[in-house]
Amino acid sequence: MVSIQEAKNFIQYGCNVPSDKLDTAGDLKSYSNDWRIGKYNGPPGYLKAFNPPKNYTAIGLKVLNCFDGGDNTWLGTTNREGEWYVGYHGVKSTYAIRQIIFEGFKKGPGQQEQYSINSNTLNNFSYKQCGEGAYFAQNINTAEEYASPIDYNGKKYKVVFMCRVNPKRVKICEKGYGNDYMITNGSYDTKDEVRPYRILIKKI
Repeated sequence: MVSIQEAKNFIQYGCNVPSDKLDTAGDLKSYSNDWRIGKYNGPPGYLKAFNPPKNYTAIGLKVLNCFDGGDNTWLGTTNREGEWYVGYHGVKSTYAIRQIIFEGFKKGPGQQEQYSINSNTLNNFSYKQCGEGAYFAQNINTAEEYASPIDYNGKKYKVVFMCRVNPKRVKICEKGYGNDYMITNGSYDTKDEVRPYRILIKKI
């Protein structure tokens, strides 16, 4: 397990991310005992299974009171109206980590599900294809497959962003078994579609 200090050193010095982008309120050494497999997330009537990122260390990003006039309902864990889905996005380089923190998410080269039918009835676009966009996995193991090892100080890490994705904006490609892909197209302000709130780090 990576210690919080080791993870923070990697983010700050290995990725050159300033401390004012981070928030210790979001730091967690392990999710092993904080969530259980099968717990749901999202708004009432449209729940998704939550797959906890076990064996990862989390470094919090500065997001509290930064959106929606200071309303943090989107970060909720009690399935209230206005709560956003949890989605994971694996990265391949320190450059990508900085880009996401400073510029947000952009569509990647792999768009295998762009012609899949969007199954998210919450946004009433169920008859439309998912289209090109940034992909977020419901399952942490799927996101990890897209994360390449990153070398720093003689060690190798895998990095996954833990995000909240707006149920009313995201398109969903149903893969089954709690492993759907959530796709944001950038049709709106990206901060109204997806908000990264923790960086997950695992030593390999």
